[in-house]
Amino acid sequence: ARSAVLVVDDEEPLLDLFEAALSPHFDVVKSTSARDAYFQLQRRSFKVVLSDHVMPSGNGMAFLVRAREEFPHTQRILVTGYMKPEMLLRSVNEAALYRYLLKPVSLPELVKTVQEAAKLQYFKPHAGYHLALAWHKLGDRAKCEAEFERVRSFDPKMAAKMQQDFGTA
Repeated sequence: ARSAVLVVDDEEPLLDLFEAALSPHFDVVKSTSARDAYFQLQRRSFKVVLSDHVMPSGNGMAFLVRAREEFPHTQRILVTGYMKPEMLLRSVNEAALYRYLLKPVSLPELVKTVQEAAKLQYFKPHAGYHLALAWHKLGDRAKCEAEFERVRSFDPKMAAKMQQDFGTA
């Protein structure tokens, strides 16, 4: 079975172009709004979500942040026009983006980025929890914190449980 990729953009011609570039490699599902894309995420599992940033029907960044919270194992890629570096950095952190692509996006770069994102190994936050707990018990705060950050980027709920259970930052 081919990996599923969800592509979200309010511009139909761009959506069709992205689908044409990605469909030889992936099972592509298109969506023209953040609302519909969220509905698609609830219906099936996707390896990667590629979303436009600014859409009349809703902010793509806010959609990707929500996707991170509810579907932490799906890789997220933002397609955007120019943004201030500090705003971009904050966005990357908030949504735990795999990458962002600046418009105009070259199709070979798009395909390569989505392929790389889809290959990422499934990260199991429970394993990260136990690894961080082991470092905590061994007194290695730096390694414990590093593992906590890794878990937090994939699964904020698990990170909250870690904080509660053994008080990592």
